[in-house]
Amino acid sequence: MTFPNWILIGLTLAGAIIATFGVALMSRREPEIVRPEDGLATTPIGRLKAVIQSGDWNKALPPVLVMSGLIVLMVFGSLCLVIIRGQLYGGGIMLVVAVAAIVKLVRDWQRGA
Repeated sequence: MTFPNWILIGLTLAGAIIATFGVALMSRREPEIVRPEDGLATTPIGRLKAVIQSGDWNKALPPVLVMSGLIVLMVFGSLCLVIIRGQLYGGGIMLVVAVAAIVKLVRDWQRGA
């Protein structure tokens, strides 16, 4: 295995570890980070944005770790499938789904409500 392959595999595993760590942190807190009746935001990403802007990282860090870990896992996992295993269709579909998730997260973040 060549050196770039190890980088892709390592980043894929790092994404899985980050997401798992975020899930473990989420299991130790309340299910909702901000309740909609508080009047801050109505969408989950909007509520997360409000919590991040208020600086409450105890509440914001777990979902951020889960989302970023899963995105990293999907992006680099799909690149592993395409580059290392030669599975163009499976890896390509996985990459399209990851890019679509990133685009949706960015759009919801920009709307912020």
